[in-house]
Amino acid sequence: MLVRKELRYCGFATVLIIFLIFNIVACQMQTNQTPASSVKTPSTVLTYTKPQQSTATPKVTYKLLDPTLVPIQRRMQNHLTRSCIQIINNANQDEDQNNSLVLYDRNRQLPYLYDKKNDEALPLNNANKMLIDISPNYRWLVYLQEIGTNSQLIVQSFSGENIYKIKLASLRENATLGGWVGDENIILSLSGHQPASILVVNPFTNEQQILTPNFPDIYNNDAWDWSFSGRTIYSPDFRFVVYPATFGDAPTGDVLWDAQNRERIAIIPIGIGGNLVAVPQWSPDWKFFAVKVMGRNADELYSASLDGTVTGLTNLLKLFPDVTTQIRTWKWSPDSQKIAFWLDFYDKDILKEERLMVIDIKSGEITDYCLSGDNIQITTEIPDFTPAPAWSPDSAYLLVEQRKNLTESTLILMNLEKKTASSIGKNTYPYGWMKEGP
Repeated sequence: MLVRKELRYCGFATVLIIFLIFNIVACQMQTNQTPASSVKTPSTVLTYTKPQQSTATPKVTYKLLDPTLVPIQRRMQNHLTRSCIQIINNANQDEDQNNSLVLYDRNRQLPYLYDKKNDEALPLNNANKMLIDISPNYRWLVYLQEIGTNSQLIVQSFSGENIYKIKLASLRENATLGGWVGDENIILSLSGHQPASILVVNPFTNEQQILTPNFPDIYNNDAWDWSFSGRTIYSPDFRFVVYPATFGDAPTGDVLWDAQNRERIAIIPIGIGGNLVAVPQWSPDWKFFAVKVMGRNADELYSASLDGTVTGLTNLLKLFPDVTTQIRTWKWSPDSQKIAFWLDFYDKDILKEERLMVIDIKSGEITDYCLSGDNIQITTEIPDFTPAPAWSPDSAYLLVEQRKNLTESTLILMNLEKKTASSIGKNTYPYGWMKEGP
């Protein structure tokens, strides 16, 4: 038994040795017989070449999970001051006599330029009342004159002299007046697929240029634009632009974009409801823009500066916790220090009152002048447009319209420094001031 067992182990070892020798020889033969076609040799030598600068606009996307997470670097601490002004009829006007006013006569449905010094009115015949704008330096007036199917773009000076006059069709068939960008250029929106391109016209040199809004993530819904300026609000040098952006399927916020360096500077979330209709406004010094943001129980004003700082200018929800507030129309002061706005007060979705407010954007102080604005919606339940407060060139005066009903209103001139106000007209809509010289 022992001999058989040893022989069995010996036979097994012999078989194992033969198997190993066979595998070694087979591997060597397979290596030597590898066909040349299986050897992967590159046909060319790969070298790095710097790519050429593309002329196409790159598509940039951002991941923004929740617009409410955008940091608000600063939030103003508002405090409310009441400074009730008594309106005096036919008061002696001893100020601001060298400036003119651009007004709209509601009775005659006629815009006109009013020379206060000489007490003369120059009608803007056939002017579209919705397409009138005053340059930021208050020297130039642009409007669209419509006679039948013919429309003319007209630029006038302080004295009413025509500086520029051209048929709109000769510019572009589908152009609509937007307004001034700075003191030298006028923009016209080109209708068609949104976001619309704009035509930039310099009326003093007759230079023209078309700008296409091919910015990253710009909202392309066709339902609306911003005050006949498409979807873009440019700075005067056209380096910076504000536009509505969408990250995904829904509108998200207003983006401040550096077109020169192609980078996003800031974004202000749009608030509840996805409402992008509120038109942003550049400050007159062009250092930042502001926009109205809808809240659940209060609208708020926010600003974004060129360094990317986003600031909550108002905290109306805290100031008026027991009511719902809505900002109607608003306007920067020419010195970029204040914003005047009409504030509506609601109780259970019913409008109760509209009052004039002015915020100092440095101190955060909000002054309530106890001056009611548009009472038409309160008395008739008919929604109506409230004209924005109009600032004088020196930021010392405000011109506002106080509407009592559909056929009666009062034009009020306010002296903010003296805290006085006077009635200077009836049934008149204010566009703003004009002045002569720089």
